[in-house]
Amino acid sequence: AETLAEAEALAETLAEAEALAETLAEAEALAETLAEAEALAETLAEAEALAEAKPETHNVEIPAGTSAPGCEPNSCYSPAKITINAGDTVHWMNVDSAAHTVTAGTSADVKIEVFDSSLLMADGTWSHEFNDAGIYDYFCMVHPWMIGTVTVN
Repeated sequence: AETLAEAEALAETLAEAEALAETLAEAEALAETLAEAEALAETLAEAEALAEAKPETHNVEIPAGTSAPGCEPNSCYSPAKITINAGDTVHWMNVDSAAHTVTAGTSADVKIEVFDSSLLMADGTWSHEFNDAGIYDYFCMVHPWMIGTVTVN
């Protein structure tokens, strides 16, 4: 009877050991799945960072009618204020019938050396890539009431 009890105890211990082995195998499989999920999350984070870092082009329109006063203060360029990231490009499109410029600075403090489109005739376009963070005011040299701002992060 004692041997039978020992055998039954051993059988119970063996069953517990097998259950533990099965639990361990499941835990290892879960750990592997978790490692794969973490690797996927890291890949996703890298892809998102890459997508965020990819330079973008932003459009600004010079609307019809801006050659006459009345579009100020915030409708002479549309949008008049834009925020972008370093490395992005702003593309201006003149849909007015009059010629305009996109010139850095203000009418009181012209900064042609920073950027200047020269004359943009009707339907003309011009682009500038902004590589340095900062606030860039600009205006039209022909129609100085036309003002805009590019903020570069």
